[in-house]
Amino acid sequence: MAFAPLPELESAIRVAGLAPSKGPRIQKVLRLISEKYGQFSLPSQARPEELLDFLLSLPGVGPKTARCVLLFSYGYPVFPVDTHILRVGKRLGFIKEKESPARAMGKLDRLIPAGLHLSLHLLLIEHGRKTCRPRPLCGVCPLRDICSFYRKIPSSTPGKA
Repeated sequence: MAFAPLPELESAIRVAGLAPSKGPRIQKVLRLISEKYGQFSLPSQARPEELLDFLLSLPGVGPKTARCVLLFSYGYPVFPVDTHILRVGKRLGFIKEKESPARAMGKLDRLIPAGLHLSLHLLLIEHGRKTCRPRPLCGVCPLRDICSFYRKIPSSTPGKA
């Protein structure tokens, strides 16, 4: 992929969207990884802080993507925060209303017990997509007993069970 003809790479990743911008970026990232580590993959025994700094230095890689790599590929105890997790976290009350995703990530990295980062990440995303959507389905939510958002809804509101 690092040296493939760009139209072929873009064709292969088109299904993911934004192929014209992602294609060149993927090639650049692969080349930078190869320059630094002498291979087209990150080292398997690197320190999380070192990898996080390196990933954040790559074009198009932000805090969420870098943490996803560390969590999903290495199993490091970091917690990526996407729009679903941010929404659910604010509604449940463990992320402050004005808190940024970056600040929430650092806070949650430390608060979540070891071994639960991956499963909790996946569960919160699923909950945010299916139940705690932008227009939440509070009436069927299994977390409503501990939800700050739900407690604030007037009892006469449709959907409040």
